[in-house]
Amino acid sequence: MAAAFDTSPELWMNLESASRLQLHKQDSNNVARRAKLHETAPVQEMIRRRWIAERPTVTDLEAEVDRVFGHELGVAARKSTPDETTTPAQKSWICPHTIQLQQFL
Repeated sequence: MAAAFDTSPELWMNLESASRLQLHKQDSNNVARRAKLHETAPVQEMIRRRWIAERPTVTDLEAEVDRVFGHELGVAARKSTPDETTTPAQKSWICPHTIQLQQFL
């Protein structure tokens, strides 16, 4: 390509390296986003129960989880102590049922 465009081979090697580095950064970002999503919600369990659809991209999967967790929770999950927060597993169990109730009413 260097000869065809009258440029140096180093230029093309640098462009290729920059392109590969950018792809690697995007992959690392997607892995971090997917890990955070799985910390936030029991994604595999939600997919298994068909509460959310399995999506190929992290952005689409985040949108599915947001769709479920985007509703206001008007319930109190059972806790051992009053200081405990509602866990992601408890939220994932409550949200789909809350959505179904809202559609019914």
